[in-house]
Order: sequence, then structure tokens, then C-alpha cells
Amino acid sequence: MQCSRCGKDNFPDVSFCIECGLQLRGERIDYNDLNKKYFTQSIVLIVCIVLIILSSFRIVNSLPFLVHEYLYNGLLVLTTLVFVILDFNEFAKLFRFSPRLIPLLQILFGAPLLALLVIYIARYLNYAIGIETHSYYENYLLNTSNMYFYGILFVAFLPGFIEEFLFRGILFNHLLKLTKPKATILISGILFSFIHFSIFSLVWLTAIGLFLGYLRLRYRTIWYGIFFHVLYNASIFFIEIYMNSQ
Repeated sequence: MQCSRCGKDNFPDVSFCIECGLQLRGERIDYNDLNKKYFTQSIVLIVCIVLIILSSFRIVNSLPFLVHEYLYNGLLVLTTLVFVILDFNEFAKLFRFSPRLIPLLQILFGAPLLALLVIYIARYLNYAIGIETHSYYENYLLNTSNMYFYGILFVAFLPGFIEEFLFRGILFNHLLKLTKPKATILISGILFSFIHFSIFSLVWLTAIGLFLGYLRLRYRTIWYGIFFHVLYNASIFFIEIYMNSQ
């Protein structure tokens, strides 16, 4: 069990951190529970995620935007539902929520600022290597009946909920049964970054994935991650639309 103050990895049966003495109240990991059920399910789940990533890389430019989004999100939802059914009790625990003002305020102000910083960094890097910047979302959504509705749906809400359910919910729960918290955050964060089909932005996507994993472990709930994810994606969408309209 990892101490939230100093980060020391403690044995699962201790009540106080051996480094700083803090009373441990986080998730206890029973390393004796490394059974075949969780190991097998974890392998199958990771294989499913990798297959979704590979298939989406192949079809992302061959299908209309909305068709691709329906198909991609449908595969994620189907995968998530199957594994939720297999481990429903553990998944349901993640929806317990006692709101804390400080992390909520940090997310409320931090997510839009991070989105703005990422956009400026991406534009600078594109300019530095001679690539013309454009709004991916605007280009694909302009010809839909309602650009803002589909943008909020496919860019903010669906990814915010589905990806958190899958990566910080099901995958995170399974990995915690098999490895230490730091490894769990790292593996889930890396897979999260690759599912976004952008080699160019792997650095900050991985960092965001690690931060979302930290929120999940620190507060033992999925709601902070969902709040951050939806707000960050919505900020990216509206900032890009605004900047490209100037």
C-alpha cells in the first residue's frame, strides 16, 4: 500500500507508513489474491484494448467521422460492459463519492488551463516542423447537422465517461490485484495515451493518464477523473474552435 504523504510502498498488512508514520487509509492490496481469475481477465482485457487501438488506427481515415466515432465508442462500451459484469461489485465501489472542495477547484481551473497550454505547445511544435495547424474537430464536424452537439458528445462526454470506466475503472481494479500502485498507474496511463491515435502527443497524453491514475488511487473514486476528463476535452474542443475562427 502506497503512502499518500511520502509515496513509500508499504506491506499490505500495515496500518501506519514505515517511512513517515502516516495512518494508511487508502486501498489495501492483498498480494495473496494473485489468482488465475484476475490474471486471465487482465490479459484478455489488455489484448482487447490493443486490438481496438490497432483497428482504429487502420480505419480512422477510411470512414466518415461519425461512423468511426460510433464504431470506436461502441467497441469501448462493449468491452467495458463485459468486464463490468465479470467484476461488478469492485467496479460499483468506484462510484462512492464524498466531494472535496480543494481537488474540485483544482480540476475546475486546472483542466482548462492545461488544455490551453497543450494547444499552444502543439501549435508551436507544428509550426517548428512546418506543419500547418488546423482544427481536427472542426474539419470533421462542420458538415454535421449540429457541430457543437456532436462535438460535446464525441469529444467530451463519451470519452470522459467511457475511457474512465475502462482505464481507471476496470483495468485499474484488475491491475491493482496483480501489481503495485505505481505500476498500475503507469500501465493504465500508457495504454490510455496510445488509444488516442496520436504519436505526436504521446508525452502529454501519458502525463494526463498518469495524473488521472493518481486521482483514482488517491481518492478511491472514479468521479474526479471523469470531471477532469470531460472538462479538459470540452476545453480543447471550444478553444480549438475559437482559435480557428479568428
